Amino acid sequence: DVLLPFPELKNCYDTWIGLVFFALGVWKSCTPEPLTLFRRHANTVTRSGLAPSLKEKIRLARKSVADDTAGWYAELYRQLIERLGNRISPEMASLLEKRRLHSLRRSKMSRSFWKRLPEVMRETFNGNYFRFGRSWQNIVQDLFFR
Repeated sequence: DVLLPFPELKNCYDTWIGLVFFALGVWKSCTPEPLTLFRRHANTVTRSGLAPSLKEKIRLARKSVADDTAGWYAELYRQLIERLGNRISPEMASLLEKRRLHSLRRSKMSRSFWKRLPEVMRETFNGNYFRFGRSWQNIVQDLFFR
């Protein structure tokens, strides 16, 4: 009853399942053994599992801003908190709310670099980029691609 129905957000299924399991502490009971084998061969078509090039990282950063991925996460966390309610500990609810607020602040950042700079600095100094994001990658993304 907590997993379904999935939120009406584009492509959220696997992320939603993972977040619900995380928030409820289900990961603690999962097996530590790998259940799948991932291997690559010389003629593979996809780049899955390979580190992206700098050009690809820039493309993905621009796409993330254009798609408002931070706003998507803010809404996902809002729905998660609402759905799980009192089934999670107050500490978990607080953590999820902090993640939601960080995503929301990123989503609402000014388009002006000079107005955005203090916002990015505040989120950097309070540690949110390092706690809830991809650290320096998200800092650079918010400074130069928003």
